[in-house]
Formats: sequence, C-alpha cells, structure tokens
Amino acid sequence: MKQTLKRFAIAAVAVAMTSTAAVAVTVSGAIDIVGDVTQNSVGSTDGVEFVPGTGVVLGTAGNFSSIARLTPVELTNITFASPGEIWSVGGFTFTADSFTSIDFNDEGGKNFTAFGTLASADYDDTPGTFRFSSQTSGVTASFSSSTLAAAVPVPAAGFLLISALIGVGGISARRRKAA
Repeated sequence: MKQTLKRFAIAAVAVAMTSTAAVAVTVSGAIDIVGDVTQNSVGSTDGVEFVPGTGVVLGTAGNFSSIARLTPVELTNITFASPGEIWSVGGFTFTADSFTSIDFNDEGGKNFTAFGTLASADYDDTPGTFRFSSQTSGVTASFSSSTLAAAVPVPAAGFLLISALIGVGGISARRRKAA
C-alpha cells in the first residue's frame, strides 16, 4: 500500500510540474506601423532615426486587435550595433536582439528584419520579427511585427506520458492486490 501511495505521489508531482511548464500564454498576431524617418538615416548602415511623433498603427490582428487604427506609436531610434527596444504601443513592446543585413531598395530606402521579443504584462515574452522597409525616397517607413511559430514543448509531453504510465501502473497494482 505504501509503495502504491508513493507511486501516486510521484505521478501527481510529475503531472503538476508538466502542467505549469507546458502552459504558456504567448502573444499571437501581427501589427503594422508606419512612421517617418530622417533623411540622414536613409542611406545609413548604422541604423534608423525616426521623426518624433510620426508613428501610428495601420492595422492589427490577433492579440493586437484591441489597438485602434491610427493609435500613436512610441518609436525608438534603431542602432544596429546595439539592439534594443524599437516600438511600444497599447501595452506591447518589441525589443530587437539581432538584425539581418541591410538591403537597399530601388525606392532609395532600405529593408531589413529584426529578430527579438514581443512583450506585454498580459502575456509571456514571445519570440517575434520586425520587418522594416522605407519608401518614397526614404522619408516614410512602413514596418510590421509578428510572432514566430512557438516551439512544441516536447519535454513537457514526455513528462505527461511518463506520469500517465506511472498512474496506470499504480491502478493496475492496486487491482491485482484487491483480487
């Protein structure tokens, strides 16, 4: 009987650990933003300088849907040498960790992608991307951020399977003793 209770306790702990480890409330969706950049930063390979007060939301999907179109966005100048926060709006922020190389486009602007983290007090930090493209001779930039596909928590699934097998083993042992 003590052995069965011990197995049950181990199974319960495994299930509890699996439940907390496997549950994550990540940001899901996309947000499109437009803003002006300074003429000096158009051809620069050092970063992007935004014109203060020009960033607004153009469209949203998923968890960003509560943010209204044309809501002002706080934009932070981008320095490729030291990645950091790029935008903040509606309780969400995007912080860059790394950048792709710059591709200068036919419009006289530049394109690049930043990889980083979407964060909000209501969600777990979520891997995301930020795509930047400047047009119209580089004075207007449009960009979007979206979540990356979340990794499947395989280790958590393994713990769940093992704990279920232990539980089934405990039940069958109890039935054999009762018979």
